[in-house]
Amino acid sequence: MNPALNELRHKIDDIDLKLLDLLNQRALCALEVASVKKQANIAKFYCPEREQAVLKRILENNHGPLEDKAVYHIFRQIMSLNLSLQQPLTVACLGPEGTYSEEAAYGQLGDFIELSLESSFSDITNRLLAEQVKLAVMPLYNSTTGVIAPVLDQLLKSDVYISEEHHLAIQHNLLVNDKTVEINKIYAHEQSLQQCKRWLKRNQTNVKCIAVASNGEAAIRAKNEVGAAAIASARCAEKLGLRIHAEHIMDALNNTTTFVVINKGKAEIKPNLSICYLWLNHHDDLNRVIELADTAGVDYWPCSKGVLVRLSEKNKHDRLSCTVKKVQDEVRSCRILGCA
Repeated sequence: MNPALNELRHKIDDIDLKLLDLLNQRALCALEVASVKKQANIAKFYCPEREQAVLKRILENNHGPLEDKAVYHIFRQIMSLNLSLQQPLTVACLGPEGTYSEEAAYGQLGDFIELSLESSFSDITNRLLAEQVKLAVMPLYNSTTGVIAPVLDQLLKSDVYISEEHHLAIQHNLLVNDKTVEINKIYAHEQSLQQCKRWLKRNQTNVKCIAVASNGEAAIRAKNEVGAAAIASARCAEKLGLRIHAEHIMDALNNTTTFVVINKGKAEIKPNLSICYLWLNHHDDLNRVIELADTAGVDYWPCSKGVLVRLSEKNKHDRLSCTVKKVQDEVRSCRILGCA
C-alpha cells in the first residue's frame, strides 16, 4: 500500500474518533440543558432563536472547503438529534407520505422530529391548538401561483403565528406505476396543476386532470391505479416506488414555495428579527407600508381580502424590529402574522 495514502487514512480514522467523542460531548451538554430547564420549570425546549443564532455563528466561521449549504445541513441534523434527546419535537404537516410539506418539515427542523401527517390545513391547525403537537409546517406562498389562500385563512382566524420560514425549490415530475403504459388521468394538488398548466396542455392533451388534497395523495392513487399518473417530487417517487415518466414539468423552472413554521399563540416583535410577515386589511395601506419600510426589503402578494407583506432585513446595520414597530403604530389595518 502507498505509505502516504496509508498515513492519510490513519489520520482520517483518528479525526473520525475525535468527531464521535465531540458529538457525544455535545449530546451530554444537551441533556444537561434539559435537566436545568426542567428544574426551572421551563416548558419551552425548542428555541428557534437560539438555533438560528448557532447556525449563523457556525456559517460565519466556516472557511471551507465545505460549502455553507453542506455545513448548515450537518449542524441542522446535529441540533435536531440533540433536541430529540431532550424532548421529542412533534410537528404536524400536510400528508400523506411524500408531500412537499413533509420534505420542508424535515429540511427546516431536521430528520429527528416526530411528524404527524394530516389530511387538511384545518386539521393541522386544530392539532396545534389542542397542543397535540408543538409546531406545524405549512406552505404560505409560491413564486408562480402566489399565496396559498387556505393557509392564510388559518393564520388569520386562529391563535397561531409564524416563527420560521423555509424556501423549497419545487421540481414537479409526472409519476406512474410500473404497469402503466398509457396515461388516462392525472392526479395532483390544485396548486401543482396550475404550476404545470402549459406543460400539461402541450404534452397530455385531453387527459383528465383531477385535483386532490395533496401530491402525496395523488402519488398513492397513481401507485394503485393502472393508467393513472401523479404530479409529485422525485423524492416521493422513490419513497412510494413509482417510475418518473417525465421530469421537471413545471412551467417556471425557478418554482419555489415558501413554507412557514407555525406556533400556537400570538406573534411578538423580536429584537433581532430578520423577517416579518404582515397582513393589511386594506390595499390602500400598501404604499404607506413601503414608505415606512424604506430601509427594508419589501415583498407583497395582493389577495381578495387584503395584502400579505413580507419585510426582510436589507442592511445588517438597520433594525428591522424598529421598522416593524413603526409600521404597526402608523398603519391601522396592519396585523403581525409572525417574524423570525
